[in-house]
Amino acid sequence: MIKKLMFFTMFTACLSFLGKAQNTITVTINKIDKAEGNVEISLYNQAEAFPHTKGRYKAGNVTVKGNSVTYEFKNVPNGEYAIALYHDENANGIMDKNIFGIPKESYGFSNNVVPKMSAPSFKECMFSVKGSTNISIALIK
Repeated sequence: MIKKLMFFTMFTACLSFLGKAQNTITVTINKIDKAEGNVEISLYNQAEAFPHTKGRYKAGNVTVKGNSVTYEFKNVPNGEYAIALYHDENANGIMDKNIFGIPKESYGFSNNVVPKMSAPSFKECMFSVKGSTNISIALIK
């Protein structure tokens, strides 16, 4: 009886672990004009937070050394996500904008969505993660 109970407990634990798959999202950022500063990148799992700083699921940055960089989000469960990023050329920690609020630094979104008059929606930029995933984003100037 004890052996059966131990087997059942271990089996249940394994199923629980499989239900919470942990994946890696590898993001390649292309079309970087200047090999300086950082790319600030944010991962979102909630539409209400996108694309604002508050409410991000995960965030990170990578130093720019060429016209392309790669960043990895690790331990990401299966689900729906969106990415917003910008090239912080002067490494001041903020996206610089002109007096009209238009970005002066390059930026990008998952699915390579190009915004028209305002930031795109979470739904436009959303992608599914069901295993390790590769995303490529071209910067917009």
